[in-house]
Amino acid sequence: MRRIRATVWAFVLCIAVGTLKVPAASAAIALAAWGFNINGMAYCDTGPCDFDVGVTGHLSGPGGLPALINRSGFSFGTGLGALTITWSPNAAGTYFIGAFVDHEIDEPTNTFFNEFGAANGTLATGQSWEIDEPCGLACGFFGDIFDNFLARTFDERIGTSIFGNTTFPDDVSMALGWNFALASGELARIHFLVSQTPPSSGFFLSQTDPDSDVTIYFSGGLTIQPSGPVAIPEPATWVLLGSGLLGLVAWGRHQARARSCHPPRSTRRSIVMPRMAP
Repeated sequence: MRRIRATVWAFVLCIAVGTLKVPAASAAIALAAWGFNINGMAYCDTGPCDFDVGVTGHLSGPGGLPALINRSGFSFGTGLGALTITWSPNAAGTYFIGAFVDHEIDEPTNTFFNEFGAANGTLATGQSWEIDEPCGLACGFFGDIFDNFLARTFDERIGTSIFGNTTFPDDVSMALGWNFALASGELARIHFLVSQTPPSSGFFLSQTDPDSDVTIYFSGGLTIQPSGPVAIPEPATWVLLGSGLLGLVAWGRHQARARSCHPPRSTRRSIVMPRMAP
């Protein structure tokens, strides 16, 4: 749940820790809130599901996530790792899959409002993003990322800080989304990755704590493929194919035999019969 902050307290802490540096190796990274929007159905532990009335899918932890979200490679403690969402609606149409993450880097030492967000690279077709204060209209602070997450309309910009400007440092949260179309018989796999290693290509978001000299990177990808298994011939089909191949082999041998026994006319010897005297 988002922490309620007093402005005076915030500025005092900023001054107190402003010159403090923490080695990157010992930085504490924690996932404060997360959420997934699966074509209009929201699944969250806190964040968007806490402050917006009437939201369905509010969870007490990742254990309640649907099976279509493969989270085996993702830590909900640190918020680092990879997860894949497989969307197979069995119908042609247009769809949306989005993910929201709110990380804190060295919060006990540096607070949670000293960080910067950035967008890097070129968006892929159908991809959208947002960096903003982790808030929405219902929670009473700056930021609209909660509302845009639920509405499936990320605004592709860095939002307004609680300090009244469009540049951070402040409390950073990030979101990525995909709008895509599927034909009948197709499924989509959406991949999300949060790592301390920058991606080598593609579009990605980043969150940096300058006091700890730590950056985390948020990226994603979309793959569309057939939803059914590859067709395998039935036994009767194999029999027909085998019979056809055997027939071709037998015909080829017959032709070879015929050519050896009856050479072409041009290679036969001409026999001239002697003339008989009258």
